[in-house]
Order: sequence, then structure tokens, then C-alpha cells
Amino acid sequence: MNLRTAVAAVAILCISPMAVSADQQPDWADPNHTEIDYSGFRWRIASGGGEHPITGWWVYRDNTDEYDGLIQVITVENASYYVNHGAYHTLMANCFNGTMMLALNPEETNWQVNESGQVDVRFSIDGGERHAEAWRATSNGSKAVLENAEADELMTRFEDADQVHFALSNAEGKNLEITFDMAGAAKAFAYVRENCTSDSSQ
Repeated sequence: MNLRTAVAAVAILCISPMAVSADQQPDWADPNHTEIDYSGFRWRIASGGGEHPITGWWVYRDNTDEYDGLIQVITVENASYYVNHGAYHTLMANCFNGTMMLALNPEETNWQVNESGQVDVRFSIDGGERHAEAWRATSNGSKAVLENAEADELMTRFEDADQVHFALSNAEGKNLEITFDMAGAAKAFAYVRENCTSDSSQ
């Protein structure tokens, strides 16, 4: 076996999904996704030490009590890029005061905003056709956002995917390629849909 073959074999072993035994998993791990190793320190950070519920790669948060005058701030946040790479780029589905949103957040910078005040977002699902869309920029590009029907339509396309790959540029003009593992998306998105209401009694 030559060096190149040996390195390739090691790489395959390192990235191949392997079930993790129950005694290695923390008690807050999702038992339906034993292929995900929840025991690492990045998962402890993403989950708030197990304080936030987990579905697959998604972390649930309800921050409604932290905001005055708002009815709801419900979030499911994909932690896969952070756990796998250490950079805190996130894909989030939110309900913000009755408005459902799908948002991309960059780490420590903003997205590049075009002249129309939007972020040019390119994505592909499970290695398929690359799509180009313009998402609304918030706070000078701190987030790229789709709302309501547009968010719901894309969530429906994403929820059965294994991976979604994004390509977009940050404010410094650096092109970023970001892939999110989507296990648990259908259940996480259903939670946002079912609980997103502008009714103050909820």
C-alpha cells in the first residue's frame, strides 16, 4: 500500500458515520440518532450542557422570556458545522413574534450585501443542482433571512435531505462553502411550525 492509498483509507475511516454506544453518549443525547457522537465538548457547548433539547443535529431554544413586549422567540439551530469544524456558522429556523424565518448566520462577520440590500445565496441539496436566491439581509448582513411562505417552502425541501451545501461571500469578500448535516430537520421544523403563533395567549 503506497502512502497516498494509506492516507485515503485513514480519511475514509475518519469520516464514515459510526454508531456510538449508549454508554458513551450523554443522557441528553437523541437516542434516535446513535450515528451522531454527542459526547464531545463542542456538543456540550452547543447544547448548553444539555440544557437545550436535541433532535439529530438541531438544538431547540425558546428565548421568549428574555425579550420584553414580544410574544415568541423560538429557534431550532443546526449545530453540525460548529461540531464538525469549530466555526460557528449556523442555519436556523425561527419563530420571531409570529413570523417564521429561515436564517443563515456567519461567524464573527457579516454577509456581503448587494445593492438591493440582499445576500446572494447559492445552495444545493444532497449534491444536486445548485440554486441561486437572494435572501433579505438584516443588520448590515449579520443574517441572511427568508420569511413566512418562502421560509416554509425551503424548509420543506430541506427536511428530507441528508446535507445542504451553501456558497456565499462574507463582508470581506471571502467566498465561503458551508455544508450542514440535516438529520432531525423534519422533526425540528415541525416543532417551529406547530408552535409559531402571533396569538398572545399561546
